[in-house]
Amino acid sequence: MSILSRRGFFCACGAIGVHSVAQAQAPASPSGLTPDQAIQRLMQGNARFRADMPAQPDTNAARRASLLGGQQPFVAVLGCSDSRAPIETVFNEGVGNVFPARVAGNSALPGMVGTLEYAVAVLKVPLIMVMGHENCGAVSAAKAVVENGTALPGELGPMVAPIVPAVVQSMKAGGNDVVNNAVRLHAQLTARWLRSDCRIIANAVGRGEVKVIASYYDIDQGSVTILPD
Repeated sequence: MSILSRRGFFCACGAIGVHSVAQAQAPASPSGLTPDQAIQRLMQGNARFRADMPAQPDTNAARRASLLGGQQPFVAVLGCSDSRAPIETVFNEGVGNVFPARVAGNSALPGMVGTLEYAVAVLKVPLIMVMGHENCGAVSAAKAVVENGTALPGELGPMVAPIVPAVVQSMKAGGNDVVNNAVRLHAQLTARWLRSDCRIIANAVGRGEVKVIASYYDIDQGSVTILPD
């Protein structure tokens, strides 16, 4: 079974489990934000982070106590586990605002897809962001697989397998920055797949309840760029 078909199977199975929950809940986001407002809030937070002028995030005892009864995040972010790209910090957000799903290479592996499905069907986030980052090690590993036939040990091979199509496309396009171009492509391809092929998320997109976007984080500049669809 291919990577994409395994993903499709997982999405279909997940839909059976949470479809009734999704149908029973109101379409409005508990966060009170529209998808576009959620994007604006993220980018404003990143501007503060980039300028070294962060606002005090929601991290105090009162905020933690207020979340005991539940959570109302306004965005789910599929990001890389890289320690240089901490999602809440990059967007100057505190406790309870961001629902992160992190795995090396920010790929839509089954556990990550399920996390995003939960965010959409149960938490009703209005926005999913897939965020790649500069000089991603997982993308470099996928490039080594394509270029040299490198055999990665353990579960590293399956982990980078979803990145290979973006690497191949980037290599065919040429240029001096194959890895970072592949990072961008991988984020875009993943976002497109979530929008179109993962039923729970695709249905919510079709109803206008959620947007799925791709982005690229420049580590040395601290800036996040929204990528074209």
